Amino acid sequence: MKTLFSTLAVALTAGALTARPVIMDVALVNENDRNKNVVVTYTLADEDAIVTAAFTADDVSIPPAATTNLTGDVNVRVGVGVRRFVWPVRAAFPQTVLKNLKVHLTAWSVGQPPAYVAFDLTGRDCPRYYVSDDAVPGGVLSRTYKIDKLLMRRIPAGGVEAKLGDVTGARTSECPMRLVSFTEDYYIGVFELTAGQCAWMKGKPMSEADEESAVKPTINDPSSTWEALRGKGFSWPAVADGQASAHAVDAMSLLGKLRTSQGYAFDLPTDAQWEFAARAGQRTDYPGADASSLLEYGWYNDETNAVVEVGLKRPNGFGLYDMGGNALEHVLDLYGTSAETPAYGSRQTDPVGPTTPDEKCYRTRRGGSCGQTCGDRFAKVYARIPYGFDNWAALTAPRLVCPVCPIE
Repeated sequence: MKTLFSTLAVALTAGALTARPVIMDVALVNENDRNKNVVVTYTLADEDAIVTAAFTADDVSIPPAATTNLTGDVNVRVGVGVRRFVWPVRAAFPQTVLKNLKVHLTAWSVGQPPAYVAFDLTGRDCPRYYVSDDAVPGGVLSRTYKIDKLLMRRIPAGGVEAKLGDVTGARTSECPMRLVSFTEDYYIGVFELTAGQCAWMKGKPMSEADEESAVKPTINDPSSTWEALRGKGFSWPAVADGQASAHAVDAMSLLGKLRTSQGYAFDLPTDAQWEFAARAGQRTDYPGADASSLLEYGWYNDETNAVVEVGLKRPNGFGLYDMGGNALEHVLDLYGTSAETPAYGSRQTDPVGPTTPDEKCYRTRRGGSCGQTCGDRFAKVYARIPYGFDNWAALTAPRLVCPVCPIE
């Protein structure tokens, strides 16, 4: 074995200041001159971690897009001990000789993971984590993340107090401005759940002939309704140990099976989680946009009266697509009675919504759809669209969330 490149042993602990995993004894070697496979070995100490890597050549950073073909103990959760991964350099730089190549490793606490995680719905791979959209193999908009994998973005909500509701000052009975705090960050789907992804969750992948519909939001499918996703009788908010926020689902429901296969507590977002993610720090009336640029971010009746492939418009500030338009989106919260509407300017922490449904309506949808015209009041980021418990939620798809910490 011949060492061709410089070695840099860097042990970094990312995430929270209390994170404990430590990387030691980093070594970088070239395993084979002809194939230029760069092999990195390291030792992880103290506790499991998610390990990511960045490379430099002559002290210049190599773009993350050039290192998305790493294989081995990287971009995954790894256990303590000696670990190894490989970077096929020639695939990214077929004609270039990289000089003074160095590797920089980061150990992320399992409870403070990187910005993106991809769950393989086919069951062929474990969850993989990426530090940025540039580091996602094939790019965020790759069809694999619209059919075979579920790509999720970490939302930096923990410790944040946000203005939600009608922040323009209108004292509406439906959506008054309120100050909402979140205890933890959470992951949310980059896209609305598609028909192709839902098919994999059911264990019945769609055929190539159905590829056109596979990348569209899953609507008009009995298996992707609110109740089918979570299980009949598993209402929200549920009560466990005196807390009205238990995310219990039927083990045999789609979300129950997804939890078992992936190890994360998937669910629909709460009303507050959805709006915080949709706003992405903006105080505009619409998800990621004002009225003049709304059609750049979402599909509305002005352009189409049917759902289209996810991810074709611009993303919002968090990198989420179709938060406005295309399909409406389920949230957990009931559409409650006026007596449970929060007071204007009130403060809430991790709100779970009403505990009693409105006598005419039951659940809530968000985001507007191709059924509304651009600028319709239901397309506004704070608009809550009710539907009856026994009614079909037309033009409505799920967008999944999960905690950043796996089920232990």
